[in-house]
Amino acid sequence: RALAGERGLLPAPPYLQAVGSRRAPSLFHLHYSDRFARLLAGAGVLLAAGVVVGAVERLPLPAAAMVWVALWERVSPANVASGLVVALVVLTLFPLGTRHRSGRVRPGAAVRFLLYFAWKLVEASAIVAWEVVTPRNRINEGIVAIPIRGVSDVVITVVANAISLTPGTLTLEARRSPAVLYVHVLHLRDVEEVRRETLHLEALAIRAFGPGEMVAALDAEGEEFLAGASEATRRPAGGEEERR
Repeated sequence: RALAGERGLLPAPPYLQAVGSRRAPSLFHLHYSDRFARLLAGAGVLLAAGVVVGAVERLPLPAAAMVWVALWERVSPANVASGLVVALVVLTLFPLGTRHRSGRVRPGAAVRFLLYFAWKLVEASAIVAWEVVTPRNRINEGIVAIPIRGVSDVVITVVANAISLTPGTLTLEARRSPAVLYVHVLHLRDVEEVRRETLHLEALAIRAFGPGEMVAALDAEGEEFLAGASEATRRPAGGEEERR
């Protein structure tokens, strides 16, 4: 809310109206309110958790219907029924298919991931709050292409959502092959530091939710294994490492 809320640094409604849907595709072109943004964020968290535990793959129809209900901001029999119909049509036209789930949830590593994420959340919130209350403008925006290992869709989903939930950073795009995250950074000081922190976050996510062979590789070679594995994709999308 401090960044793009109705009373934020860059309120979303006038910004979206100025740039248009072609330059900034978003559901918020249809409607924006802080409450609607919170509902979408909550739905994203629930869906991400469903992906981690495999519920979305097992129960795709209720998951898709839940997103539809969230978009309407109200739970009602009509919204639930129409959500089920829309979800059925979408899943019929675009079936998910079957995938082998090679990862599993490791409670101890998951707690470490959540603690690290909570710390970064507090740290980033303090930085953004200081930016709001002080007169000096320290904003230095940039979009950084971050090659990651991309060991599974679950890990990519967790990392991308964790970045977006942290104030001051937002995942704009996640590419699967090669595995690259495009991240908007509000206070960009060092591109390589942003990449190192993201790779560290990915390492924690792999230990918590990734395939066993990748966890073993991390144990044997450390996080340098991830950094070295991403060098092959150091120049994604036509050789562009960062965009400002």
